[in-house]
Amino acid sequence: MIGYTSDLGEAQRMIGAGLGFGPLPVHVAERFVNRGKLWRLPPYENSLAIDIHLVHHKGTRLDRAEHAILDMFQRRISSIPLEQRSYDPAEME
Repeated sequence: MIGYTSDLGEAQRMIGAGLGFGPLPVHVAERFVNRGKLWRLPPYENSLAIDIHLVHHKGTRLDRAEHAILDMFQRRISSIPLEQRSYDPAEME
């Protein structure tokens, strides 16, 4: 392993700089592939669908900044219907 990050932007930078390869969301990598900056490795169809969850401990005392960002995430999630937050497997091929 050359490098590791959980930050999407940093992962894009590291992959683009030639430090290695790694998984990127199809919709994020698409613009780089279209410009010839990255290329897709197999499998070319049936991409992984990964659920992302917002998890927090309801009993935790939050400061104002933590409370504000948690509220922002919750409002954003509740304002977008589930269908718009989900990938259609047919679109991922």
